[in-house]
Amino acid sequence: MGESNLLRLLACFFFATLTVCGTFIAFRLPFMASHIPPLPGAEEIIRAGGVIFGSYRYSLQLPAVWLSGIALGPFWGAVSQGMFLLLGLFFLPVFIDGGGLDYLHQPAFGYLLSLLPAAWLVGKLRGGGGFKRSWLAIVVAQIFVNLLGSLGAAFHQGFEPLLWLSQFRMASQLLPGQLFLITAISGFAASFDFLRTAFSPKVKA
Repeated sequence: MGESNLLRLLACFFFATLTVCGTFIAFRLPFMASHIPPLPGAEEIIRAGGVIFGSYRYSLQLPAVWLSGIALGPFWGAVSQGMFLLLGLFFLPVFIDGGGLDYLHQPAFGYLLSLLPAAWLVGKLRGGGGFKRSWLAIVVAQIFVNLLGSLGAAFHQGFEPLLWLSQFRMASQLLPGQLFLITAISGFAASFDFLRTAFSPKVKA
């Protein structure tokens, strides 16, 4: 194995570890929904015209996934999340409710499975970087996570189209709060791109 590949694998392990840490670190984000969603620590703040504005506890797991795609690119970002999944399924209790192969039969497994392609999507779609491309890449990846996660939960309950649409609608109602975080991460990514370009060695013609 070449030195460059070894360094990439170490970077992947770092971001897998970052995803583990993010799973157990949470802060509050706002939601807008027709009812209080079944989310950790969901609380109503104000109700207006049948719409509830509130907040819930949001873990830093997904931001770690986005950062892995930004920093490592599509392939190695996906590898880092593959490491995270393998750690949880075969070795350590790194998922929010533990770990082990039993997780394959849990409603949340579709969500966990979506993390690997989500990292790939962020790395692939942001291309040359910058704020706008990073923002759009993360939004697309987040919609994909909502889609696959809601499909997994619906299949666990006996798949019905209306049930899946209900699950997807509920997940999509969380996007307003997530967009705030996506904007912050995209700004960080754009700053990282600028500094990397500014301080990278100039190749003489």
